[in-house]
Amino acid sequence: MTRKVLTTSVDTPIEEAARVMADNKVGGLPVLRDDKVGGIITETDLFKILLEMMGARQMGVRVSVLVPNVAGRSHSSARPFSRLAATFWPGHVCRRGSLQFRAGLQGVRPDEATLKAVLEPLALQVKDIRTC
Repeated sequence: MTRKVLTTSVDTPIEEAARVMADNKVGGLPVLRDDKVGGIITETDLFKILLEMMGARQMGVRVSVLVPNVAGRSHSSARPFSRLAATFWPGHVCRRGSLQFRAGLQGVRPDEATLKAVLEPLALQVKDIRTC
């Protein structure tokens, strides 16, 4: 127990609340509304959000590719992959040009050979294809 309880407000973005929890190694964070506790965010809540953001509740294929790294063009780098019924994760292109997405979220799971055939002309390198 601690006397100085970390809290968040109902207006705080979930990413910020998660950062506070991780940085301070706490498993729950009271949520205040008008200086009164209105709820609590827990690690389990954050895991559920992560599952939804990654599309992990639906069948699909997780793909990681290396794309040309051109400053300010992250969205245009991802555009050719849209025909794979791709869902991109927030911050999907990092500095090194690594692009992660899930393909086949429309109820159809493309096989690895088909994905590789589509991806090879679009990407510098197909790093990983994983059914999940």
